[in-house]
Amino acid sequence: DDEDDRVRAHGADRMQLVREQRRYGRSQGWPGGGAEGDRQDSGRGAARGAGDQGGGHRCQGGAERQRVDADVYQAMPWRQGDHCAGGHGQPESAERGAREDRRGVEVRIIATEGSLSMDNTANVRAWLLACPPIAQSPGLFGADYLGDEPGGFTLDSVPSALKYRENIKGEMALMPRQEQLFVLAARMDYGAEALTNLNNLDVFRQIFAWIIEKNNARDLPAWEGGELTAIVPTLTAYPISVGSSAARYQIQVKALYKVG
Repeated sequence: DDEDDRVRAHGADRMQLVREQRRYGRSQGWPGGGAEGDRQDSGRGAARGAGDQGGGHRCQGGAERQRVDADVYQAMPWRQGDHCAGGHGQPESAERGAREDRRGVEVRIIATEGSLSMDNTANVRAWLLACPPIAQSPGLFGADYLGDEPGGFTLDSVPSALKYRENIKGEMALMPRQEQLFVLAARMDYGAEALTNLNNLDVFRQIFAWIIEKNNARDLPAWEGGELTAIVPTLTAYPISVGSSAARYQIQVKALYKVG
């Protein structure tokens, strides 16, 4: 008897779902969502009611079947999102959301160890050592370090964002074209004498011209993790920090490369 009651209750849930779908169909003017669908639904309900064995609950047709029992409607498995023996489950939108959540957890990053190599500061620094204003400077040419005495240069690495795109498998792959930023700085004499400060700017003008000349000649530094396509200055020289007799001047340099 208990099993028969569960079967009948499940059948009532399914019929209630059909009725709600038909009501929505009528409001939207869908084919099959009107009176004809109600008559078909009523006939099927009457046939199933006649076939029930035991129990006093029979599926009713006609106008009586159009009544909405709010308690039953809210308790339906498809409303709650629970799975049941009859095959009701989560709505499609919820399933799609679950799939997206799973995909987010399983995202893979497609990149070789070489393509993620950021150890190119040494290569760019070695390339810049051939630049006359730097080569003729009396001070040291450091990496991420600039001394206090005028005459020295440094090439500083700068945080550079890696660019990704999502492929058709939902994996995150490095985009073919990437960029890396550097700061080229020098400690120079500085003071109230305008000519001294203008000479500092002229030194960086010469460095600009040399970098552009090397780009046009395709004489570029070696590059790990890909192919370097250009290296260009992106900011003009300016004193970023000054003292009584010396100042730090710098420019920004951008390296454009293709991932290998």
